[in-house]
Amino acid sequence: MSAADIAATQQRIRDLVRQLDGTPLGRELRDPAARRQRAGDALLRSDDPVLREIGEQVRDGRIRLVDALREPAYAEAFRKAAQQAAERLDPQRIAAQLEEFAR
Repeated sequence: MSAADIAATQQRIRDLVRQLDGTPLGRELRDPAARRQRAGDALLRSDDPVLREIGEQVRDGRIRLVDALREPAYAEAFRKAAQQAAERLDPQRIAAQLEEFAR
C-alpha cells in the first residue's frame, strides 16, 4: 500500500468514526461501562491465558483495567498483544467494517 493509499484510508477511517458516533453502536461506545464490558469480554475470548486471567479479574471486579497495566506480567501481555495486533492490522479492512457499522 502506498503512502497516498495509507493517508486516504486513515482519512476514511476518521470520517467513518465520526459517522459512527450517531449510531446505536456509537452511543454504546461512549458509555464507559459498555467499553469496560466489551474490553473484558475480548480479554476472556483471548488465546493468551494471561489476558484471559485479566479478563476474569476484571469481570469479577477484583481489578480494573488500568490497574492491570501496573502489574509487569500483565503489562507485558498487553504489549505483546498490541504488537501482534499492529502486525495484522489492515486499515482498509477496518475502514470497510466501520462503513458497515455506520449504516
